[in-house]
Amino acid sequence: MTLSPALTDPSTRVRLWAGGHKATLVERIAFAYMLPTLAVPYLRVLPLALDASMLLNQVTYVVRKRQSGLLAAADLGVVRLFVGETVCAEVERNLVARAVSGRLDAHDLFDAWRTEVSPRLRIVDTTGIQSGALDRLFARGAPSDRPTAILSVALGAQLTIADDRDLLDERYAVRFTAAVHLVAPRQAMLFDLRVHYGLVLSAESVRALATAVGQAFAQPGRTRAIAVVVGLAALGVLAILIVRDPQRAHQTMLELAGGTGRAIEELVGFRVSAGRATPQPLLPSIDAPQWLRLARVLALAPASLTVEEVASLAAAPREECAATLGTYPLFVEGPDGWQLGEW
Repeated sequence: MTLSPALTDPSTRVRLWAGGHKATLVERIAFAYMLPTLAVPYLRVLPLALDASMLLNQVTYVVRKRQSGLLAAADLGVVRLFVGETVCAEVERNLVARAVSGRLDAHDLFDAWRTEVSPRLRIVDTTGIQSGALDRLFARGAPSDRPTAILSVALGAQLTIADDRDLLDERYAVRFTAAVHLVAPRQAMLFDLRVHYGLVLSAESVRALATAVGQAFAQPGRTRAIAVVVGLAALGVLAILIVRDPQRAHQTMLELAGGTGRAIEELVGFRVSAGRATPQPLLPSIDAPQWLRLARVLALAPASLTVEEVASLAAAPREECAATLGTYPLFVEGPDGWQLGEW
């Protein structure tokens, strides 16, 4: 495994999203560890698709001064929120009705929507996408749910959260479950971040210890005493970094610091075995439509990607990827590469 320049060279410019947004700390670290395959769920931001009903609930929480777990998780970089191109307009059409039913001020709802909720959403234009998986939805006479259903096809039903009866009945979506959609991803990410900082601190501690020991015998008196203290402190840091299973975790850190893909796999196994499970969207089969494979790649990507990076992760020819990216409006090109949706 070759680490990204974002990790090996701190001066490397951070990639921006198409709308000018800067990557979160989690996204920057995840980009640094990005493998040639996205099958390994290390420091992955969880992509979630939301319908209008879920968004109306989030607006209501904000106005009522309640904590919105989804919005907080999006700010932390734990989840990434996607909506179809018609969803925002649907939310705005229903804000007055929500104000009446909830005995709330409509102006407060509109203000919360425009300042607190909608800025966190990635708008995906699904125009032109055709899929036989939508037949069940059209059979129910619910074409307005098409954009969310397309996102369900792209991300997976377990990562599509809705309150809409048609989407739920036809299994395009699931109801929001905090333990699955917030708690588990947050625990997994905290574990990954601990390991990342463990790697950084371990490397620095080892270097400090080596330097201290080398100087201890070259300098007499007070300098030698200081070197010994530094060495002991370094060993203390290393000891603190060992989590749960000391031998296995420590070996994983050392191997990961050496840059081996096997160490990443070992880390993932250790995390999952510790009970930190979270929904993991996998890449579709090789015979899936090209738009679907590329949408999944970009939904999971920690940053906007070049055509070459998309092709590598999708295991597809560069020319085919470039043509697909340029064909469908759900793919957006920014200053540093391609992404799923506007943001």
